[in-house]
Amino acid sequence: MPPRKRTKKSQTSPPAEENAQLAPTARRNVRGRRGGLKDMPNMPLDVLMEIFGFMHPKDLLNLARTSKAFRSFLMNRAAQPLWKASMARVDNLPSCPAYMTEPQYINLLFFNHCHNCLKTNVQTVCFESSARYCGACKPKMFVEHSQVSHLFGAIRSVAPNIESYLPAVCETHSCKWHKPDFDVLEQRWNYVDNVAAKEALAAEYGAKVEQVQEATKAFKIWRDLQKARRSAEIEQIKGERIESIKSRLRQEGWGDDLDWMQNQMLYRVSFEKQFGSKAEALTERGWTKIRDEAVSCMERIKKKRLDAERRVVLRSHFNLFAKAVKIYRGEERQKRESDVSPHMVDLAVMDEFRAILDVPESADLSVLDNADEMRNMLDAAQGRWREERKKELTVMVKQSLDVPEDVDPLTLACALFRCDVCGRGDLQYPAVVAHICARGLRFGQDLYGSTASAFWSCKGSRSPWSTNELSFSTSAASLLRPILQASGLDPNSATIRDVEGRSARLICEGCSGGCSISSYTMDADHKVKDTESYKTYDAYDCRDALAHSLKQRNCRVMFGGDRRDHRWKRVTEAEEEAIVAAEKELPVEFIINFDWDELLHGCAYCEYIARRERMPRHLRYCHDIDIDATEDDLDLHCYDHYDGEPTFPDMSLRRYDDGRIKAEYAPRDKMLSMLSAVFGFEPAAFDYDNDGLWDSDSDDSDML
Repeated sequence: MPPRKRTKKSQTSPPAEENAQLAPTARRNVRGRRGGLKDMPNMPLDVLMEIFGFMHPKDLLNLARTSKAFRSFLMNRAAQPLWKASMARVDNLPSCPAYMTEPQYINLLFFNHCHNCLKTNVQTVCFESSARYCGACKPKMFVEHSQVSHLFGAIRSVAPNIESYLPAVCETHSCKWHKPDFDVLEQRWNYVDNVAAKEALAAEYGAKVEQVQEATKAFKIWRDLQKARRSAEIEQIKGERIESIKSRLRQEGWGDDLDWMQNQMLYRVSFEKQFGSKAEALTERGWTKIRDEAVSCMERIKKKRLDAERRVVLRSHFNLFAKAVKIYRGEERQKRESDVSPHMVDLAVMDEFRAILDVPESADLSVLDNADEMRNMLDAAQGRWREERKKELTVMVKQSLDVPEDVDPLTLACALFRCDVCGRGDLQYPAVVAHICARGLRFGQDLYGSTASAFWSCKGSRSPWSTNELSFSTSAASLLRPILQASGLDPNSATIRDVEGRSARLICEGCSGGCSISSYTMDADHKVKDTESYKTYDAYDCRDALAHSLKQRNCRVMFGGDRRDHRWKRVTEAEEEAIVAAEKELPVEFIINFDWDELLHGCAYCEYIARRERMPRHLRYCHDIDIDATEDDLDLHCYDHYDGEPTFPDMSLRRYDDGRIKAEYAPRDKMLSMLSAVFGFEPAAFDYDNDGLWDSDSDDSDML
């Protein structure tokens, strides 16, 4: 049996009139009292006139747009005095131009909608065309010179004495004209057919251009004044907001930090930028929103203030420590060996001295005045510092080389270190300890360490010595092994002393000697008299051979061919004697032309390290020693730094076909220099990392 269908009950809807009575009327959100101005048109005329006289021109025009009654009254010519009185209340507002009505003028100045599409927030006023246009409409509302030239040419033929017929809007590279005004002018020009009427029309437009230009000039002056006044108002509001924030922070106990911040331009500007960017008065609700952020900022400022106060205390302690060390050193002058000893900043960060110096301001520092106790502490600290440096470097060597048990790892010839800052890869002990890059300014130190580095930076040092930028030079060690083998030494056990005491001189058969050179002399009859042939080789000691290999990992090939590894070979005993003898006689040209002032030197009175040419300035400002860089006496006040070794010319070995040999420094003429630049075979050099340009204290005299 199929289920029964449920009967639908119909509901009679109430009549439309009843629905209309039951439906709630939508409530409009309006400002102020509802209907507060509905009786305003019925007010006495004298009352209305008094009210209108106090209204801003923008408000008066808005009122004219509210109802037909107000529009009819305010747009009447008889109401012109009301508009003028209202505009007179605006400071420095230029009077309405004759070619515009007061409502048009007010609409142009105080309403920011586009005059074509009614888009809002159009800030640029094109006063020449009496309009505002948005970015999308502006290209359509102006025409270029190519579009107006035909009409302007026709007008010029009739009225040549009139300079302009429409006000132009000139931009960076071109001028444009308002299209609606141009269309009207073109229509009127084509409508008249006699010359007199055309001349009158041209004169009319020419006079209007002059009026527009005068009005535009006055408008731009007023606009600039308004912008300046508005900017001043905004800055005043921002300043009052900042002061209000500071006042609330002072009430919460941040007065000391605010006073300190006021003298710190960086933090003050950052604070004002963070909390004073809004041109709004600070309210209770607004303060509640930004309070946590402001307190967090003040906590950071407080830390900076406390750190700054702590740095002042530490600097005073460092000053006392420096005096104690100076008494300990007495009249002893800085020398080359001083570069491998701890600097003052190294001593200051050692545990025993940090325990003395890193104390509150009220702590007792009388131990610094005890000469005997300080002498014992400094002697022990300097010895321990040297041993710690040796241990650090020894660990690097042992991790990379198989060191014999009875050999000091740092004395091995293959114990080479690389600096990641300058790229130098042939550093050996103890020169690696004196290397300037190991004392480069480092970041990430604690407050005590960074203060110590900053304190001694203006006195010639940088950060404490560190191996952060040093590593074992595996590539240099592998390049040195065949060089030592060619010299007759065991690469696994050869020491630095073995290399320095050996007179072995090497040539690379892959880099030089590849071709024979012939020379001859001629007699008086211009006939060849004597002919000789020889081959030329670049000769090196072990150190220069390593420098050559580091600069050129493969043999140089001048005119094509595959690059190959260096093939080192020791020269004969007679050739070694000739080379050693020639090395003792530097060319006069080299001695004269070499820039000795570029070499790195150290001050004999402090830890300052710089080029030789900067030493006189340092001596004059820091030690009251007036001396010229060209004087020989300058060497009495400074010394050659480990990183300041000069680069000597190549040693050239000639092998004649008849068995003769000749060793001499290779000439460096212009042609050879040009070939070196093109083919890249500069002379081998030990100090090829430009350390001579380094200056440990570039601001020494500026900060004194």
